[in-house]
This record gives sequence, structure tokens and C-alpha cells, in this order.
Amino acid sequence: MKKKVLKLVPLSLLIIALLMCIDINGFLSEYTMYRNLKVNINFIIKVLNKALPLLVITIIFILYKVLSNKWVFRIEKFNLGGVSVICNNPEDIFKQQVKNFLNTKRTLFKIDEERDNFYDTIGSYYQVYNFLRDEIKVYDIESSNKSFNKKSSLKKWFSKLSSEGEESCVETNCYKKANSMIKELNEFLTSHQSDFRRWYEYLINNEMKDIYNKRIYEIQKDYGRYEEIVEDFKKINAFFCSVAPEFEIDYKKWNQPETSYGEE
Repeated sequence: MKKKVLKLVPLSLLIIALLMCIDINGFLSEYTMYRNLKVNINFIIKVLNKALPLLVITIIFILYKVLSNKWVFRIEKFNLGGVSVICNNPEDIFKQQVKNFLNTKRTLFKIDEERDNFYDTIGSYYQVYNFLRDEIKVYDIESSNKSFNKKSSLKKWFSKLSSEGEESCVETNCYKKANSMIKELNEFLTSHQSDFRRWYEYLINNEMKDIYNKRIYEIQKDYGRYEEIVEDFKKINAFFCSVAPEFEIDYKKWNQPETSYGEE
């Protein structure tokens, strides 16, 4: 490292000497592009100087709104000196993201064994699993800062800004429920994803010549672990119905009787 620094010293001295001897401004002033750039930069500097008070007031106002949780910005995470920083309430954002994503995932809350294609349902579960795993990493500040000194005043200051003395996101009920969701999906997928997909793909590609004349239920009921997978689907449904209120998900809509369009 020292050798590299020493090699740069002569080059640095040469550049400084050239800058002291050559009139760069006079040389470049012959070019119209340079003159225009210089004029525009001077104009921007003057505008910023005049608008500085307004700019300071705007920054203070935005900081106030952010710190009081009245505004929510989707700033996932950035690092400052080894500290992971989130500029808003991560739990509120996480809950909203989960609600938006799961709100249309009916098979998480109610499986219809006579009409649902289990192959597609398992694929949907896998998407949800990946979504939750990725979203929860964004707000897992504690695990990313294990190597940072807990007594650091900088870390304490950012902790104050984000929670104002309340529990961090990793300690909340919301975070725990999300971890439980990941765990339940992981167990289900580990147990059924590979076996059912392998059976289904082989059946469709090799044995089911009259597949278009059969309902999905008639195909799936021949699966060797059919009763087991249906039972585990129902366990997933019961679990997600139990955690849905935490994320304000209206899962009961899937239990309402179907009505035909045009009926009063």
C-alpha cells in the first residue's frame, strides 16, 4: 500500500505544477461549449443562493413529516458507515406490502379441491414464500447490524429516529407472524412441491391422452398422497386465516356464497 502511495506522489506533484503554470481558463475560453457551460453553472449557483432559505425550509418540512410518520416513502435500505438505515416506519410499509400481495391469493385462505389445480396452487405458494422472504429482509435491521458496536452513538441516534423508544420491527408481532408464514410455507413446499410436480408432469406428458375430457379433480384424486396434500392445504388455510387480521386482509370474502351476475 505504501509503495503505491509513493508512486503516486511524483505524478501528483507534476499535475500540481502544470496547473500552476498553465492558464486552463484562458485556453478553454476559446471554445463556445466551455463558455456556455461556465455561464450556465454561474446562473445555477446564483439561483441556488437566492433560493437557499426556501430550500432549507423545504428540507426541514420533509424531515418533520418523515420522522412523525405522516409521510411514507418506499426507501428500502441504505448503509451509512456499516449501519443499515430505514427512513420511515418499516412495519407499516411491510404490512401494506403483504396486504396488497396476499389480498388476491384465495388458495392461501380457501382451497377448492374440486376446481383448483394443485400444480398451479403450489406455484402460487412458492411465489408467496419468495415474496415474504424478500420483503422481510428489507426491514431486518437487527441481523444486518450484529457486527456493529451496540454502544455506538450513531446507531442509537438512528434507532431513536426510526422508533422513538418503541420496539424495533424485528420484535413486533407483525414480524413474528411473517416469520411464521415463511415457516409454514417452507414446510408445506418441502413436503409436497417436488413429489406432486414430478407426478403431475409425468402423468400429463406420458399417460393422460384424454386429459382434455377430464376435470382437474378426476386427475388429481389419483395422486398417491392425495388425502395428505388436501389435509395440509387445509392446515395452510387455517393458519393464514388466523394471521390475516394482523395484516388487515379480508379473507372472509372467499367464504361468501357465489352469486351470478345480474341477480338482485
